[in-house]
Order: sequence, then C-alpha cells, then structure tokens
Amino acid sequence: GAEAFRLEDGFDGLIARIDAVTGMTAPELEVGHEVRGPGSKRPVQPSRQDLALIASTFAVDFERFGYALPDLAAARSDPLAWARHGVGRLLSPLARWLYRAGLM
Repeated sequence: GAEAFRLEDGFDGLIARIDAVTGMTAPELEVGHEVRGPGSKRPVQPSRQDLALIASTFAVDFERFGYALPDLAAARSDPLAWARHGVGRLLSPLARWLYRAGLM
C-alpha cells in the first residue's frame, strides 16, 4: 500500500502528494541537488566492486523500478575493495547500535 516516488525525477510529484494528504499547499521552495559532498571537486566514481555490491543489495529495487544495472565492465577495478567491504561488514553492526543508542 506504500506509494513510491522516483526522486531522480524531481520532487514535484512528492510535494503534490503531500499537499493532497495534508490539505495544505507547500510554500514555493527550490530544492537543489548535490552530487558531491561539500567542498568536493571530484564526482563520485564507484568502483566495479562497489557497483556490484550496490546492484546485489538493491536488486529488488532495480527490478521493481526498471533501473538499468550498472555496467561493471566500464567501471574501474579497486584492488582494495575486499578490505573496505570487510571492514564495513565488521563495523556496520557497531555503527547501527551506536546510532540506535543515540550515541552517533
């Protein structure tokens, strides 16, 4: 029963739906889009391994919303991806616990 909004298509549909549900009209807002972090000059360039992890983690969403799978052959390889992913798998339960405990 949930309604999904493709935010990559803009916020107009979402704002219109919120207006309809609340019976109010949103103020005129300009919602920007930032691909890079503050102060960053380089766009994010995920590695082949990162893209494979994203595609497998969100496979259901890729299928449900008709997203094209990333082109792994075109992406650069990261020889240290295994180490980053391993550390992430070890530390993510701790990070979730800290967040839920209000310590982050």
